[in-house]
Amino acid sequence: KLTKVVFPNGVEIIGDGAFSSCRALKEIVFSESLQSISRAAFFGCENLTEVTLPDGVETIGDKAFMNTALEEISLPLKLRTLGTSAFKMCKNLKSVSFPEGCLLEEF
Repeated sequence: KLTKVVFPNGVEIIGDGAFSSCRALKEIVFSESLQSISRAAFFGCENLTEVTLPDGVETIGDKAFMNTALEEISLPLKLRTLGTSAFKMCKNLKSVSFPEGCLLEEF
């Protein structure tokens, strides 16, 4: 029944499958200290529509947001690695924005 998660400052990594299949989850607020979202961290959060990624995120793991209800996502400036199928099966996804100067090395 968790619908919103607000991460406090100091959280740098969201672990593998941390919120996987939290179907009621609609919104996530990350702290500016976040650097990595691990594999399948939010996989299957079918009602997740709101996510704003801080510019310091360097890694988004495989299947991190797979099968969510995201409609748009702006990738962070310091992103280096975007995992396989990170946004697969996001049926409502209409827009993915890459910032100018994005450091993406692996896609």
